[in-house]
Order: sequence, then structure tokens, then C-alpha cells
Amino acid sequence: MIDPVLLTPLIFVGLFFIISSTLSILFMKRYLRYRNPDLFYWGLSAIILTISSGLQNFMTYAYTAFISHDSSYYPHNLTFLLGIYPLLLITLNKSIMNFLMKNEKKRKIVMILTIIFSTILSLSYYAVYIIGYHDNFSLLELYMPFYNIISSLFVAISLILFCWQSLKSDLPSVRLKGKFQLLAVLCLILYNVLFFVILELRFLANIPYSIGMIFLYIGIVLPETIKKIFIKGDNA
Repeated sequence: MIDPVLLTPLIFVGLFFIISSTLSILFMKRYLRYRNPDLFYWGLSAIILTISSGLQNFMTYAYTAFISHDSSYYPHNLTFLLGIYPLLLITLNKSIMNFLMKNEKKRKIVMILTIIFSTILSLSYYAVYIIGYHDNFSLLELYMPFYNIISSLFVAISLILFCWQSLKSDLPSVRLKGKFQLLAVLCLILYNVLFFVILELRFLANIPYSIGMIFLYIGIVLPETIKKIFIKGDNA
């Protein structure tokens, strides 16, 4: 018999995994329809997030619920997917910098620095992960908070810059996108607060995480139905 206390976190994590997977598919469907490269990179970002965060957390909580039956035990050996999370910065910035910077030379410099930083961060995680096999993952346990905070901080900075630029636009539709992007950023901040502060109930952080993903999707594609609700007439 599965303990409901162990099953509850799995449900919340599973919800985020389903939502992020669905949005990944929707982004890619829109890319195939409109052939907009930015939609491809947003879709790729959603896929990376789904694998590194959604699937990763689902695997660890499923292990706790069905195998170990011990909420105090964290299966660090199942956290190998977390190492690809920094690659999210590359795909995010590839799209965001197209919007923020018109100078191609500056965009290339930013992307080169992003690739270098993200690669180093990702490789550092896997180096610590491999070393962890020999010390019962004690080093990985110490490194993970730093790794998570740094990765999330730079993702948040990119999204904030993107949101700020959208809110300054003269076009009502772009400003509306910026408002949804701002809501997504606030949800991301709330997620990190819950994740790092309320350790025993960190699975609840998946609620703002899931909502934030939906807000971000709306803030990128702005479906026509949403647009009609908030923008009246031909002011788009």
C-alpha cells in the first residue's frame, strides 16, 4: 500500500511534467506552422525544462513513493538529468537576444559568453556527479543548492530583461505579452522561494512553476482568444 503522504508530492510534480510537456508540443506545433525560429528555440527551452526539471523530479519522487518508501531519502543517483538545465540559458537567450539586441555583433558576443558559461556550469555538475559515486554523493549534496541558485538566477535575469523590453513597447499586443511574461517571472521567483525555503514542502513549488509556464506560453505566442479579451478594437 502506497503512503498517501509520499504519493501527494508525486501528483504535484506529475502535474508540472504534464503541463511542461504539453507546452513543449504546442511551441513546436506553432513552429512547424509558422516556421518562426524564435518559436523553435522557445520550444527547445520548454523541452529542456521538461527533461531537466519535470522528468527529473518525477523520477525522484516516483522512486520515493514506489521503491524506497522513505521521504527522508533523496536518490541523488537519479539526478543526472539535472545537469542539462544550464543549456536552457542558451536556447532562451538565442530567442531573447533577437528581441533585445538589433546589433548582430553584440548578439554573437552575448551568445558566445552564454554558451561558455552554460557549458562550464553543466560540465561542473556532471564532474561533481561522477565524483559523487565515490563519496555517497555528499559533495553533490553540497553543490546542488549553489548550482540550482546560479542556474535559476541567470534564467530569471534573461526573462526579466525580455519582459522589461516588452512592457516598454508601443504596441498594445507586445505590452500585453510583457504583462504575462512578468506574471511568469513572479511565479518563477515564488517557485524558488518555496523550493529553497520550505524544504519539507518543496513539492508545492510546482504549483507556481506550472502556472508560470502557462503564463510564459501566453506571453510568447499570445493566442487570439486572449488577445481579444484584453485588447479591444484594432489597437493590437
